[in-house]
This record gives sequence, structure tokens and C-alpha cells, in this order.
Amino acid sequence: MDPASIREFARRNRTEVQESKQHYWAEQYRVHGPAGAMRTSQALWQYVRRLRPDWPTARERAEDLAYHIEVKRKIDRAAHAFAAR
Repeated sequence: MDPASIREFARRNRTEVQESKQHYWAEQYRVHGPAGAMRTSQALWQYVRRLRPDWPTARERAEDLAYHIEVKRKIDRAAHAFAAR
């Protein structure tokens, strides 16, 4: 890769890149539904496991679980706040 290409990549408009990604994934969901998202996630899982057979480590799994428990706790709090109105 030449330095000019690297500079061009680094100078891309991040807003346009993000909007392009959102449009792409919205279209994928529209065409393929949730099953398409599951196939994509499984393909990514398999790819990472080929690169890092030890992934996720016990520590990473514990951190992920703790994060999801915290998100669930916040969702529950928000649900109760709306229900109390």
C-alpha cells in the first residue's frame, strides 16, 4: 500500500462512512431480515475463532456477561420509570 492511499483513507469523511454503513446494514436487514444478521454474526464468529482459537477468553466472557447484566439492569430501571408515569 502506498502512503498516498493511506492518507486518503485517513482523511475520509467519517460522517459519510458511518451513514454508508448504516444504509448498508439497514438494506441488508430489509432484504434478509433477522436471519441475515444471524448468518453474518456467525460468519464473523467463525472468522475470529480461526484467527484466535482461544477467543473469547474466560476473562472476556466474564466482562461481556457483566456488561450485559448492567444493560439489563438499566433497561429494567427505565421500564419501571415509564410504567410509573
